[in-house]
Amino acid sequence: MAEDTVTLKWWGILSLVALVLGFFFLAILSHETRITRNEEACKSIIEIKTVVKEIRMDQIRKYEAEIREAKEAGRGSGSERN
Repeated sequence: MAEDTVTLKWWGILSLVALVLGFFFLAILSHETRITRNEEACKSIIEIKTVVKEIRMDQIRKYEAEIREAKEAGRGSGSERN
């Protein structure tokens, strides 16, 4: 009977070790998943920043073109008066 209790104790210890190792394994997997999600979110944010930058540059080019056209139109109307 004493051997049975010792055997049960060893199985208890082995199952406890397996439980702890399983917990750490699942924690690492969960952590890696979070890192992957964060990396994907960062890539998306970088893409959005790039698109916004391109839109801003396009707006600035359009604005500069409008300013040039307005200046040229102003010069043209001034020369017509003389």
